[in-house]
Amino acid sequence: MDRLYSSIREFGFKIPVLARSDGEDYPQSTCRPHRLRFSDGHSYVVKFQGNPCGNQALVNELVAAGIAQLAGFSVPHGSIVTVDADFINSSDQLTGFRPSLQFGSRIIDRACQYESAWLSHISNHEELAQIIVLDIPILYSCARRAKG
Repeated sequence: MDRLYSSIREFGFKIPVLARSDGEDYPQSTCRPHRLRFSDGHSYVVKFQGNPCGNQALVNELVAAGIAQLAGFSVPHGSIVTVDADFINSSDQLTGFRPSLQFGSRIIDRACQYESAWLSHISNHEELAQIIVLDIPILYSCARRAKG
């Protein structure tokens, strides 16, 4: 994994390193993501290697984030981030996750879970259907893996 990390850095990618936990997890999500703050000063919702959906979920998220950004959708910045063994081993909530490179979606201030009642207040509601179509294969792929 050190060789992969070095190779990624050689290409000029800057990989944020974990600074601290924001103390929030998302138990309603199958992949068990957590909100963490990183060395770049941003907080991310992080999906870990070893999650119940499998590592393919991280690849799916990275690809979907890239496609959405290239298509010009208003989506959070997705990034490869790194979380070390000391942090993972310090929390019972992270049992089963592997330290290494992970996938994170940068937190958007004032964002909230989607509810149909809020649709009229969403500034980019015209993009919603397109994002849902892009996200469906990822959601179903994750759900299938989690069920076994």
